[in-house]
Amino acid sequence: MTAPRRTLLLLAALFAALLAPAAPALAQRLPPAPPVPRLRVAPAERPVEVTALDVRVVIHGLEAETTQTLTFFNPNGRALEGELEFPLPDGATVSGFALDVGGQLVDASVVEKHQARVALEAELRKGVDPGLVEQVRGNAYRARVYPIPARGTRTVRLRWVSPLVTRGEEAAYHLPLAWARSPQDVSLRVEVVRSPVTPELGGGFGRLELTGWQDRWVAEGRWKDAPPARDLLVRLPRLPARLVGVEAGADGQAWFSLSDLLPALPRGAAGGP
Repeated sequence: MTAPRRTLLLLAALFAALLAPAAPALAQRLPPAPPVPRLRVAPAERPVEVTALDVRVVIHGLEAETTQTLTFFNPNGRALEGELEFPLPDGATVSGFALDVGGQLVDASVVEKHQARVALEAELRKGVDPGLVEQVRGNAYRARVYPIPARGTRTVRLRWVSPLVTRGEEAAYHLPLAWARSPQDVSLRVEVVRSPVTPELGGGFGRLELTGWQDRWVAEGRWKDAPPARDLLVRLPRLPARLVGVEAGADGQAWFSLSDLLPALPRGAAGGP
């Protein structure tokens, strides 16, 4: 039986023990990734298109922060309302959502349900999208995008934090990029911060590689009318039994993470970690 990793995260005086999920045959047989985000709109003369996709991934220890910025184009002669659906990986937490207002991305705020309802009604009367995100079920979320102007664009930014998939001394990050209609402009940046091992980049990215820069490994690329052929996969092979990381926050606080590989139990042993 392969031992799972147990991760302890500390933020200021807050202590929380997290048990990372296990997955079979890492890198070869990863668990199915959630679908890519999808924008639903009422039937129109022509479908709304994703014209630009910007992906930023920062991996620190056994956690990853993913930021996706999507630009939608409405080719029709009338404004449309859309409903953006974005399933996230198991264990992921939404950490940011933004819509463009007057050409600038404006981050949404977390408020109580009653305040959200009041804000929604007030903004709808103005004909403005208040930028609300709703958890539909499990790790599936949706957000209203309105208006998407006639022959114009609307930009949405999603950000979430998720655990890497782990098994024994391996860990991996998987992001689906299999869009039904390929975006015209795709940008990608991957950072693996202070990794004790050399990370590996998988997927159809041509000559794109992770290279050492300062305290991290970085890969960056851009494709015009020819997006990556496959999903993004970052693999951390042969990790040490203990991982320790320290990160300073912008507010002057610091947090550290400690991850231990628990010893394997003999077959037939009762109990478990």
